[in-house]
Amino acid sequence: MNIYWSESDRLFIVDFPEFQGCKTFGETYEEAEKKGLEFLDMLVGTYMNKGWHLPESCCCKNE
Repeated sequence: MNIYWSESDRLFIVDFPEFQGCKTFGETYEEAEKKGLEFLDMLVGTYMNKGWHLPESCCCKNE
């Protein structure tokens, strides 16, 4: 989960590299973080309920 400031949107954007196209946002960093964690929880729950495999982490691989 990445959180960054978007000057053009004047919001903190949250994206999920493992889940292309999935994003949320918040007016503060804390709000964006909370919404991001809630979204990730919902997303993982959906994958588990459907029996889908979760994508491999793109940033924590052992070399």
